[in-house]
Amino acid sequence: MGTYLGSSGKLAKQLKWANEQQARLAVLYGAEEQAAGEVTVRDMHSGEQVRVPLAEAARHAREALG
Repeated sequence: MGTYLGSSGKLAKQLKWANEQQARLAVLYGAEEQAAGEVTVRDMHSGEQVRVPLAEAARHAREALG
């Protein structure tokens, strides 16, 4: 598991970094997700994204990783 600590606020650069780290999932938590009490979980292989309640994020990630 890695955490992006770079200074870029650009999502594309952050996702590029995750891809370079060979991450299977990326969990996105921006202002929109914060306001909704959700996170966006992105499958880095397929590009598929799903929004899930923050309280269910860990369970969803475990299931997605098998």
